[in-house]
Amino acid sequence: MATFAVAGEVAEILAVTPDGRTVLHTDSAAGEVGLVDLSRPAQPRQLGTVPVDGEPTSVTVTRDGRYALVVVDTTDGASATPSGHLSVVELRTRTVVATRDLGGQPDSIALSPDGRYAAIAIENQRDEELVVDGVEGGLPQAPAGFLSVVELQGRPGHWPVGRVGLTGLPGALYPGTPSRSSSTSTGATWPR
Repeated sequence: MATFAVAGEVAEILAVTPDGRTVLHTDSAAGEVGLVDLSRPAQPRQLGTVPVDGEPTSVTVTRDGRYALVVVDTTDGASATPSGHLSVVELRTRTVVATRDLGGQPDSIALSPDGRYAAIAIENQRDEELVVDGVEGGLPQAPAGFLSVVELQGRPGHWPVGRVGLTGLPGALYPGTPSRSSSTSTGATWPR
C-alpha cells in the first residue's frame, strides 16, 4: 500500500466505487470532490477534481458505479436560511450532470440496501452564537432538520426528492432538533 497527497485543501469524507478502483473524497474548503485511481494500490494516481458549487459534506457512489452523489452545503453563513443541494457526478466523464435542491443544509448521505434510494440527513446546523434560554448555541433552534429521500430511478435531473419530517417525535430529547432524536418518523411527504 501507499500514502497519497491529494490535490486541494483536505480530504475528509471518502467513498469507493463498487469495483474498488476509485476513491472519491470531499474537500469542503476547496468546494470540490477529488478522485483517486487505486487500480494499482501501491501507486495511487490523482484523476482530478470536480467543483460542486458549495461545500461538499458527504459523498457516496451508486451501486452500478455510474454516479457519485455529493451533498453540498450552500448556506451563506446565516444558519437561519440553510440551503444545499445534491450534485450528481457522472464518474465516466467526471462532470456534474444534475443538481437537485434539498431545501436545507445537508450533512450526510447513505444508499438504501437495494440502491434505489438515497437518504440525506438535512442537519440545518445550529448557530453556536445564538442564545436560547440563556445558553449559547442552545436548543431548540429553527429551522429543524429533516430527512430527504431521493428516488434514484430514471434520469438524474428528474429524480424525485421526498421529505420526512422528524420534529415532535415521542421520546426525542429535543423534539424540534432531529439530530438529538432517538426515534424514527413515519410521516413522509413525497412529491409526485
